[in-house]
Amino acid sequence: MKLTDTTIKIVTVHPSGTVRTLINTELRNRGYSDVVGAADLQTVIGILETGLIHWLITPIMMDDKVNILQILKLITEDPTMMDMRISFMVDESSHAPLISKAFDLGLLSLHRRMSTKADIEEEFRTLFSRDVACGGELSLVSAEYLRQFLKDDKRHVELLRFEKSLFHYHVGNLKLLLCLAEAHLHNNQFEQARNLFSQALLVDPTMQPDIDALLQKFPDAQGQADAQAAVKAPEVLGIKSCLVVEPDQDTLNTIVGLLKQLGVQTVYPYQDSTQAIQWLDQKIIPELVIFEWRLPGMPGPILVQNLRSILGYGTPLTVMNKDLTERDMPVLHEMGVTDRIRKPIDPHHFFQDVIWVINQDRSPSEPVILLQKIRQAMQDQNFEKLAAFTKRYMDSDKATEAEKNLLQAELAYYRGHYPAARNMALHVLKSGLASVEVLNLLGKTMMKMRDFESALCCLENAEVICPSNVKRLCHIAEAHLEMGDRQDFEAHVDEAKDIAPQSQDITEVEIKGALVYGDSEKAGELMKSLESLLSIVSFTNNRAISLIRTDRFDQGLQLYKEAAQAVPENRAEVLAILHYNQGLALARVNRLEEAREQMEAAAALKSEKIRSKVSSLKGRIQKAIESKQQLELTVSRETTPEAVSSDPQKDYEELMMALKINPGDLCCHKIYHEPIISPELKEKLEKPLRFKKRSSIQRNTPGKAS
Repeated sequence: MKLTDTTIKIVTVHPSGTVRTLINTELRNRGYSDVVGAADLQTVIGILETGLIHWLITPIMMDDKVNILQILKLITEDPTMMDMRISFMVDESSHAPLISKAFDLGLLSLHRRMSTKADIEEEFRTLFSRDVACGGELSLVSAEYLRQFLKDDKRHVELLRFEKSLFHYHVGNLKLLLCLAEAHLHNNQFEQARNLFSQALLVDPTMQPDIDALLQKFPDAQGQADAQAAVKAPEVLGIKSCLVVEPDQDTLNTIVGLLKQLGVQTVYPYQDSTQAIQWLDQKIIPELVIFEWRLPGMPGPILVQNLRSILGYGTPLTVMNKDLTERDMPVLHEMGVTDRIRKPIDPHHFFQDVIWVINQDRSPSEPVILLQKIRQAMQDQNFEKLAAFTKRYMDSDKATEAEKNLLQAELAYYRGHYPAARNMALHVLKSGLASVEVLNLLGKTMMKMRDFESALCCLENAEVICPSNVKRLCHIAEAHLEMGDRQDFEAHVDEAKDIAPQSQDITEVEIKGALVYGDSEKAGELMKSLESLLSIVSFTNNRAISLIRTDRFDQGLQLYKEAAQAVPENRAEVLAILHYNQGLALARVNRLEEAREQMEAAAALKSEKIRSKVSSLKGRIQKAIESKQQLELTVSRETTPEAVSSDPQKDYEELMMALKINPGDLCCHKIYHEPIISPELKEKLEKPLRFKKRSSIQRNTPGKAS
């Protein structure tokens, strides 16, 4: 939900019809078109049973059949309601523990005077000005209200705990750093506050007046901070390690010194990129990598791909170079770069650039960073993170509709819905977004649909725009392999090897080539270096099925045999799958004795993953042999890429069902924790809510603000 979206549905609750009218009039004057009033929370529940509410503005109502804590709790538990926000109208006699528990559950704002027209105008003016100041980030808007509430209630210990937790998710936010320092002052922790002031001034000297104003409120805290105070307070970045690759020794020393000033405890400095890669191979994972783009011995694109092959997308990669500009960033982003640092190194700009990168890593809001997080979640098969980052991307005002459609195409590809992915990617291409990402996705999708000529066209065009991409070169090599062009296959494999000889993608495509050309010994040796052989199994099965369907049964069968012969003996599950697939192919042409042998071989390997499938097919084959009848098997739609279709909107909705609330998603929920709750409040909170859960909700269209 965004307060700037005037199409959201707002429900105001108040027992006084006059007050409701005043509030609704003010909201409509601000441009909101869908505003309705309700006398009680029972009416609100009725509205929720039939549709969505984005913003509920209500007094604290605890004595009715429905109490407000029940609704707050419902929002935290039902993924379909995660876009709903609640604001309280309270009087001075309101119960403080209830309010703090409400913030724990995701309360947006707290308004103490809402009975007159002037009061209402002033309260909304404050709310909307805070929303602008916080850049529309509702967790920060809510934090403003919670912070003031804790100060007014003199709960300084809880205030400090909250400020530390909030800053963890917004590292580098200097306004929050001062709020954290003020919380230390309220707890008489003057040295900690002074150290934070030193860090703030290190990053932005113009903050001195704000610091002076704070110190005037706490005379006992005034004093000179020592020169090393900033190093003693590592809160600005919140990271402990960084890898720096910079060939110039003086520049390297400067960067190390600046990182130490930001509180980074361990900096790994390297002048040679090859040595840096060898160090990373020891499985030491830094929290940040900073590197010069033009390095002797290893060009930037090659280094980036080596780094990403080791680190994935979980670690930010920041490039430095005096000649790089914003125009270069789209290509750099496609390679896997997170951001750039300006050269020559200027401390002020350096601090800003590094803080931005870490802040985006912790709490991403930029589309390019969100896409990197989404791809990492796909790689890790982390559906909760995939859903969370996808929703942020779709809700972002910074991504275009074409870019959001492209993400939906990527999600369709990820789920194996290749026709849908192709159609959406083509739609994006026709809309004018002819980017590397679109061409690359189209190429991969065409590969899955075994349209290798079209795949080559897309992939080669993408390679012209952004050359030396190892994954793409491997896809191009595989397309040539499938088309029977051995010379071009080997040429592209060699080209990829020149860039990243240790890449797993190269090993996989070399295995595929060895299987196609009958070199099971080479395939077997290469397989030993891979942790997973699933892509090899998929390639073998898809190619074998394609050969069989084009009346080349013996070639398809031979491919299964080559693969089974090559797989190392300790990969029992992979061998079992290959034997099963080979047996299934034989059973389809009623070579039942041979099929039974394959099923027995699969059963002997005792793979839990396919045990029931092996047992079932083996039994049917045996029965057909004994009855001397043909075995009739239906063709699985799963083996026909063209038959697997999908509705992108349905895909998106299904993905959203995996959505869970993370810190910052629902105001201060999971950032602030109310440590104490009275038995009376606990009883109210846990009281069962009579709510008829909707079987289907019309969610917001992906890409539109909620």
